[in-house]
Amino acid sequence: MADRIIKGDSGNDVIIQNNDASRKIEVTNSGDVEVTGDLKATTVKATNLKASDGTSGISIADSTGRVTANEIILTDDIQEKTSAHGVEIEGILLKDSIIQTDDIQEKTSAHGVEIEGIFLKDSIIQTDDIQEKTSAHGVEIDGVTLKDNNVNCTDVIASGSLTTTGDATVNSKFILGGRTELTISSGVITVTRSYHEVDTEGDAGNDDLDTINGGTQGMICTFKSASSGRDVTFKDATGNITLSGDRQLNHYQDTLTLIYDGAGWRELCFSDNTAG
Repeated sequence: MADRIIKGDSGNDVIIQNNDASRKIEVTNSGDVEVTGDLKATTVKATNLKASDGTSGISIADSTGRVTANEIILTDDIQEKTSAHGVEIEGILLKDSIIQTDDIQEKTSAHGVEIEGIFLKDSIIQTDDIQEKTSAHGVEIDGVTLKDNNVNCTDVIASGSLTTTGDATVNSKFILGGRTELTISSGVITVTRSYHEVDTEGDAGNDDLDTINGGTQGMICTFKSASSGRDVTFKDATGNITLSGDRQLNHYQDTLTLIYDGAGWRELCFSDNTAG
């Protein structure tokens, strides 16, 4: 037993080893402590813990107690030290099976982020399946709940097509969205939404509309006149429009509602609100 081991010269290192030198502790002249074999201890105080080849592995700051790893830390479990605190990694809080963060970014450009087979890239989530973790809870995304083939939310805003294979129940307002103007060109217009106002070609006093392009089967579209001073006549059975006779919108309050059946537009409702 000894309080300390002191090397009397400045030449060789101090080495403590077993008989075959398979396990040893070596203190070098530079002040490093090298351990061959496993290191078992209650407390280890060190500035750096290095790999067997001498490269830096883990750095431990003297005053802050922070641990820095040059490469990857592999572990099956990271647990909070203080109860109810959670674990924070670079501003990302992990607590009670929830990850709280404002931003997840890809490490490698153009690679995207993959989490358990779910691929996130360029504002798109690619996955075959999202399942609820807790039975009967459903999946909630930014206030929208998906459960039992139902979507529960306050507002549904689609910048493109919105398709449902079941019933769609609206308990509040059903809004087509703002109308845009379409100008007749050689008797043709192309719809881009379900509410349009139609104007004559070249602001002529009157014009005939024979064909409406851009329809999708089941699409309903309402048309109104762009001006009381320019009359638009929807022609019956001239192009792809079938009506109860020609329909003229000669006042900006006049409307015509059609449905596209896959082959052409069929009249649902005509309203001659003010005589021209």
